[in-house]
Amino acid sequence: MKCVLQRKVSAADWMFGDWFIEGEWQCHTLEDELRELKVDKETAIGAGLYELVLEDSPKFGPDTITFVGVNNFKYIRVHGGTSDDDTEGCVIVGDKVDEDLGKISGAKVRGVLEALKLKLIEAIDRGERVWIEVRNAPGAKYVDTGATVAEVA
Repeated sequence: MKCVLQRKVSAADWMFGDWFIEGEWQCHTLEDELRELKVDKETAIGAGLYELVLEDSPKFGPDTITFVGVNNFKYIRVHGGTSDDDTEGCVIVGDKVDEDLGKISGAKVRGVLEALKLKLIEAIDRGERVWIEVRNAPGAKYVDTGATVAEVA
């Protein structure tokens, strides 16, 4: 199964995006901002192709969606939250965003996260591997250096 996380241009402290599965929109995303020099728990992962697996997370519970093979990062998860303070480098999902305040909602209260997990579980149960291509917005820049970021790795 192929997912795409299409990012929007990064704000000073957060970055929104959209998650698609096989070309169909699933939800909004919220991440930390893009930085050329990584700051622990304050930097989004790089663009690229990653495998997604379901792991038992001590913090987020069973069947936690987890990115595999992210350079210089560990335990990049997909979970609920409301702002970039909740991300710590991870991807937060939801169905409503406030781009001015950097807020997202709906992961748990409206079932967005569970619906996403179920689609991955179904694919894995069919014997499929699940991949996500993370794409930066055209013209995106790192917030710390102002250098232009590649759209895809």
